[in-house]
Amino acid sequence: EVMAIGIGGEVAAKEFAKATNFPTDCLYFDETAQCCSALSFAPGFGRDSVTQEQSNALSPYLRLLPMLLGIGSPGTLQKVIYGYFGDRNYDPKWTVEMLKSTATGSFPYVSPDTFNALGEGYLRPFELATVRLQNMIGILEQWGTLIPDNQDLVVQQGGTLVMEGQDVIYRFDDKGILVYAPVAEAVAAALSNAVTA
Repeated sequence: EVMAIGIGGEVAAKEFAKATNFPTDCLYFDETAQCCSALSFAPGFGRDSVTQEQSNALSPYLRLLPMLLGIGSPGTLQKVIYGYFGDRNYDPKWTVEMLKSTATGSFPYVSPDTFNALGEGYLRPFELATVRLQNMIGILEQWGTLIPDNQDLVVQQGGTLVMEGQDVIYRFDDKGILVYAPVAEAVAAALSNAVTA
């Protein structure tokens, strides 16, 4: 069973589910990020704990800027660059499907065929960056709805857990923006303990 817990309120959770087609019966919201605190996930740049207030009154956008540059967010800059250069060893099935599902012909909503001049069967340069740009536009259009009421939580990091009953059999703590659990690792951990009929 897959579950997601997002920081924010009920309205944000419903908007997220609508935008991503994520099933609402598997989605939970946490307005105060107490789940992140209980799991000891990193509070993000400029904070030592979930409950600590930001040390400045900057807007949430400006709080994210240092993290996008890798400050207090290790690995972020490398992940951003990776999206522009591509990866000949990566199977891009999900990026191709994402681009197909959003293609309108206008940039950045282009067909995956746009990248065929660079070859096929691998993650092409700018392909992942284009998907990320689409996501960013969607988030910014709904920023007021999606952002937590406590804007200090914008920089809060999360993580991925695979559990068997009460036991954690896999854990990945997000280290920065775009630095998430490798999906193949998490799935392999879940399937390694799957009960076979």
